[in-house]
Amino acid sequence: MSEPRKGVATEAQVVRVIDADTLEVEVKRTVKIRLLGCNVPDKDKDVSARAYRHVMQLLEAVDGKVTLFVPAGRSSLQLGDIHSFERILGEIWIGGNNLSETLIACGFAEEA
Repeated sequence: MSEPRKGVATEAQVVRVIDADTLEVEVKRTVKIRLLGCNVPDKDKDVSARAYRHVMQLLEAVDGKVTLFVPAGRSSLQLGDIHSFERILGEIWIGGNNLSETLIACGFAEEA
């Protein structure tokens, strides 16, 4: 039997999609979440635009309600840690599906 991943999960409301792999969510305050595990190529404007529309469609289906998961670091969980672009690195789950994995499966992103 494997242990569950360590981290923090909470319900969140998406307030803005910045691009397909960066979203703003409302938890107790608004924070930017950079998706872990995928990268949507910003230089390919066509793919980037299609990925953005796909994310918007997924969010519309759930009224923007998602589950945010911030995995624990190698030593200890530090939710105050902010990525260099003032974003938290985390996972967004929509209806039980990991958004990063969905974007990769649809061909909009590559693994990161």
